[in-house]
Amino acid sequence: MRKILVALGLVLCAAPANADANTRAAAQKAAKQMMEDAFIYLGAAYLCQDALGTSHYYAARSAVEQTAILGGKSQTDAVIIADDFDKRIRRDHQKKAPAENDQKCLDSILATQTALRVSQARFKQARDADK
Repeated sequence: MRKILVALGLVLCAAPANADANTRAAAQKAAKQMMEDAFIYLGAAYLCQDALGTSHYYAARSAVEQTAILGGKSQTDAVIIADDFDKRIRRDHQKKAPAENDQKCLDSILATQTALRVSQARFKQARDADK
């Protein structure tokens, strides 16, 4: 899984020729972190579907797509990335959180969503510095 995220991070971060190695490395690191956080957010929302319903899951899936687009992917590629993430999560996490864990689930989803927003902001900052 790490290899997929690293590859996505490197592909997402298009570095212009005039960027120095440090800003390029920072942008690539930010892209990788952003995609990892998107994956974690989707996983948390998937695990909590029984406790909170599917709306949080679909919001997280949409966030994965928007994150891929932010990183420079096309809409089509973003949908495929979200689908690949979804398949991996469903395969790796057969057991979901019980319905009585609704507050714990909500806290987890909000924490992972916040982490994704922060990493998106850091990516934008690194990407802009890399231009």
